Amino acid sequence: MITSLKNKVALITGGSRGIGLAIARAFAGEGMRLALTATSRERLTEAAEELAQMGNVEIFPADLTREEDLAQVVPEVRQTLGPIEVLVHSAGVFIREEAARMSLEQWDLSMNLNVRAGFALCRAVIPDMVGKGWGRIILIGSSSSYIGTKGGSAYCASKHALLGLGRSLYHELREDNVRVHVVSPGTVATDMGAQLAEQDATTFIQPEEIAEMVLFLVKTEGNGIAEEVRVNRMIYR
Repeated sequence: MITSLKNKVALITGGSRGIGLAIARAFAGEGMRLALTATSRERLTEAAEELAQMGNVEIFPADLTREEDLAQVVPEVRQTLGPIEVLVHSAGVFIREEAARMSLEQWDLSMNLNVRAGFALCRAVIPDMVGKGWGRIILIGSSSSYIGTKGGSAYCASKHALLGLGRSLYHELREDNVRVHVVSPGTVATDMGAQLAEQDATTFIQPEEIAEMVLFLVKTEGNGIAEEVRVNRMIYR
């Protein structure tokens, strides 16, 4: 384990709620300097007000499906906080529709936010991490990174692609001491999970459980590495 994450700069997408906000809380508790991005300025402001008492938090409202916003996030964070040492791509959209009824716009939205934005941000922060000789990239996948589900073609395809991206980056960056992890949880108690009304919400994974695992991965040093972490529900019904 490393001695401290204090003052390390972390960029978290989807940082205003759900898994992203839970990770932000965990990072703030370590004294990290946080950059939170999400679409809603109002929700980001609320998150920053909550976390401000724990440390330095800056917000960067952006729609990561828009080319202009996507291109500006990393330079703005770098200018405000410095080189980015930890990237967590938690932003995502879950479109539940069978393929025969899905529009190309719905498909593109899923791929653009879940995968394309993640790739673009990884590409942008890699020079910072390689330059420092230390970095962490955490891609929030899903159990859908490994399976297919009815009505989930766009989501499953995007999360499969995100897993493939993480697997390749792991091999490309490990010699530079930049560790890449894909964390793939089953259904989590978030707004997205609430769409699965047919499942028993009392069995859902809590966002804080995912945050604990992400924090462990970010802090871990040594020669052993968990490049992929699948997090299943203890009880499924």
